[in-house]
Amino acid sequence: MSITRYITATLFACAVSLSALAQLPQNTSGLYASQADSLDVAGQLSVRVNPDLDIPVAESAFGRTDISAYPWIDLSANRIELNGADWSPLQQAFDRAAIRRVGIVHIGDSHIQADGATEVTRKLLQASYGNGGRGFIAPLKLASTNEPLNYKLTSTSKFTSARLLKRPWAVEMQFSGVAVSPVSERFDLTVDTETLRSLPDPFNVVRLFTDGAPVAVDSIKVSDGDIGFGCSVSDGLTEIRLDRSVPSITLYLRSEAKTIIAGLELLNGNRGVVYNAIGNNGAGFGSYSGLRLGEKIAMMNPSLVVLSMGTNEAFGTALPERVVETIDHMVGEIRSGCPEAQILLVTPQECHSKVLLKRRNGRKRRARFVVNPRVRLMRDLIVDYGRTHGIAVYDYYAVAGGQNSTDRWVEAGLFGRDHIHLSWAGYAVMGQLLGDAIAGAIKPHDHLPDGE
Repeated sequence: MSITRYITATLFACAVSLSALAQLPQNTSGLYASQADSLDVAGQLSVRVNPDLDIPVAESAFGRTDISAYPWIDLSANRIELNGADWSPLQQAFDRAAIRRVGIVHIGDSHIQADGATEVTRKLLQASYGNGGRGFIAPLKLASTNEPLNYKLTSTSKFTSARLLKRPWAVEMQFSGVAVSPVSERFDLTVDTETLRSLPDPFNVVRLFTDGAPVAVDSIKVSDGDIGFGCSVSDGLTEIRLDRSVPSITLYLRSEAKTIIAGLELLNGNRGVVYNAIGNNGAGFGSYSGLRLGEKIAMMNPSLVVLSMGTNEAFGTALPERVVETIDHMVGEIRSGCPEAQILLVTPQECHSKVLLKRRNGRKRRARFVVNPRVRLMRDLIVDYGRTHGIAVYDYYAVAGGQNSTDRWVEAGLFGRDHIHLSWAGYAVMGQLLGDAIAGAIKPHDHLPDGE
């Protein structure tokens, strides 16, 4: 972020803090000196761009969460409001999931980058409609940011890298929000889907998304011997087809000129759901502008594109009308690149801002969390946009309990330490609720027999 943008963000965040402080009870034990105490700008900015996520215990199986343990969650609101959108093609796509792959692309912010909730949604839908593959994985760790805990993407080679919210970019930014460019003509990438948190998720197709010079495959190494493969190269895509499924692989690649890698898609040759998650810490709707997003995700052939943002806008500088413009621009790009796909807007969950409070008779300060009132504003903007433009909306703000629900989530251990990101238990709840809402909206029918 440039100095100018940082200063602008800082000034606006302080203004937001005044609004939040206005909601605090006054004259409480003489603690508050005035409403001029400031939001912890540096800390809030840092945790949104570099979140301090809790480390979950190892998981070897997936099970549903008992939502009844959290009575403030509004299950009656856990549905998708279509707003006049025709989802019958999407319903038909799921009906035919046994014979044809169904692609979903879920784009968002740090909640999506961590893949905590989307992993649960992915597994729920795949349990009902078939597992078409792990889907998209980005070179997040190679770009020096946090990676989901259900895969590892590593290399022994050197790369020049860039991240969406860290400017200036050393290489041209890609649709995934990260970009890595190998320093040498020959380089390697190792993909492993078996981690301490997840069971192996074998694949037999690797699709490498690039920009610049095409990438060729020199050789492939797997842990249990040789493997045969074939390749096809088109503009921006190298597809590698393996002669058997494996949970991990090392690709030895070559590019005769500069190439930039956006990520890989892992498929297993089966029908069913492929749930691709693309998330970036600190991102909002406007962050993806100019990245040819619709054109690029079209290569994943999505039937549904889910957009989950708004939290960072609630800490940002944009006026409401500007936020609406960025939503409109993003929706337009997706409709242009993926005209057959349905779009689903997801509202952000209420969260806290951290406020530094000072005592009346001294300089000592301490931090207190208060509700960020702009999250409700972002929620209302997204709901209104969906209604006005005939786009489906999942009002997760309402489902999660609505106004003043954050304290309940915190007390239940469902929020992380920063009260912006969730704990892994919280993400499990979020992902299950969204999965159930999608399943309800597509109105599952009996699957068609093979070949029909």
